[in-house]
Amino acid sequence: MALGPLERDGNGFWALGDRERNPSGSRVVLLPEGLEQRCDGVRQTLVPWSRFMTIHAVGPRFEGRHRIGPLVRATLRHPYEVWEARFTRHAHRYRTAHVLLLDELFVRTAEAKETERLGDPDWLAAVVERLAPQSPWTRKALRSAVAEARKV
Repeated sequence: MALGPLERDGNGFWALGDRERNPSGSRVVLLPEGLEQRCDGVRQTLVPWSRFMTIHAVGPRFEGRHRIGPLVRATLRHPYEVWEARFTRHAHRYRTAHVLLLDELFVRTAEAKETERLGDPDWLAAVVERLAPQSPWTRKALRSAVAEARKV
């Protein structure tokens, strides 16, 4: 089961990015203690959940004339800063609905000040299981689907 670039890895944790296609690529792993960026298979940065004020799953998309690859973008506290972690895209295309649902899930979870729930593999599995079959196309339908799925 997957939700766009979000898939469960062999260790039972959820991650953004394709490690198999490009072993030297980047991934963002959702761990119980926070988000961890890994590049070339090496752990880079671990940001504790308590630091996240906002969080978005972005791309790939265009901003102006520049293509923005897939990344996680967040606003952190203590000290306040914008944090970005890029990840390697999977070979397959992501369903647009999945990308929108994933971003909405991150945004709503941060707004509820519950970002640590994203590091709970079982909770996230239940949420992804509920969201993956859906294809909402309006902002209202996206919000409603995510709100219902987060209740697990």
